[in-house]
Amino acid sequence: MPRTLFVSAFTPERVARHAGGRAAFENLQRLLEAGQAVDVVVCTTEREAASDPSYAVVRHGWIDFFLCLLRGLGRYTWRSVLAAPILHTRLNARLQQVLAQRLATRDYARVHVEFTQALFVVQDSLRRAGRDLPVTVFVHDLFVQRLLRAPGFLATLLTGFVMKEEKTILARAREVIVSNAKDATLLRELYNLEMPISVKTFIVPDWCRAVVRAPDARHSGRVLFFANFDRPENAAAARWFIEGPWNEVRRRVASATLTLGGAGSERIAQRLGGPGVRGTGFVADPSELFAQCSCAIAPLMEGAGVKFKVLEALACGVPVIGTPVAFEGIAPIGLMIPAGPEDFADKTVALLQGS
Repeated sequence: MPRTLFVSAFTPERVARHAGGRAAFENLQRLLEAGQAVDVVVCTTEREAASDPSYAVVRHGWIDFFLCLLRGLGRYTWRSVLAAPILHTRLNARLQQVLAQRLATRDYARVHVEFTQALFVVQDSLRRAGRDLPVTVFVHDLFVQRLLRAPGFLATLLTGFVMKEEKTILARAREVIVSNAKDATLLRELYNLEMPISVKTFIVPDWCRAVVRAPDARHSGRVLFFANFDRPENAAAARWFIEGPWNEVRRRVASATLTLGGAGSERIAQRLGGPGVRGTGFVADPSELFAQCSCAIAPLMEGAGVKFKVLEALACGVPVIGTPVAFEGIAPIGLMIPAGPEDFADKTVALLQGS
């Protein structure tokens, strides 16, 4: 039976706190169902214990990252060092030790890497171990695209370095998996990658199938923004919506309420406040939120990759008001209501008023 070393930047979980953990779980299941033996190594910033005790979990923080980066200064290229705080964020000495031990004692046929953040440290560990194994990497976001959309001079300054470094490490892989056809095309055109690039099919979560829309849900006045608010692009989107369009929505629909659902939402709601705004925190089963809301919103101005939050809402039969960034890579359907900064409030009010 072929054995695969599975290295992930997020803990694979069926019910995860964010889309990355669920995507990792789905990719892991695919390998197991194909009859492969899989050793799972996770380097994560999460503090919650993994539900599967067979995972080798390395806890990670910025101190771990910078100490590992300092130790590697004589070995890493200057471009890798400059790109590291954005692209190689799973640099961790303990992870390097775990990988070295596994590579020295087990006979692997291949390596599967979940997310670009862990790819560099895996490639470095393979080189140091003298192992030439085929590497498959699942790319959730293209980091150059995230930087191009991020505000600030530093993001602009680092874009060129990150673009070249991202191309270099992806070009060393044997196979790349992406979450949507748009990213597959972008990788081929931007980086001229010659290896196979496949698209991972979105798998509807079990909780989506359990959603039964209330008869009066469309007229409930409840607006839902469901996301992982520990991600900066989601937190920035919540701030923009609450401080801008939401005030206009409430002026015209006084009974409207906004629910922020997902990891970190309670902190965002408490910090930003605002009339009619509440945060639920992490919700393992958000089916009731989607069953009762009038609509979902995705007011994203930053980020890259397909937005699972939009796909989940659509799978529940919930109309989604979203920006071009939120909808990219998703085939248009009637439930998708495109909106920009200038008309986001108008589109929300129109839906709440049934017009």
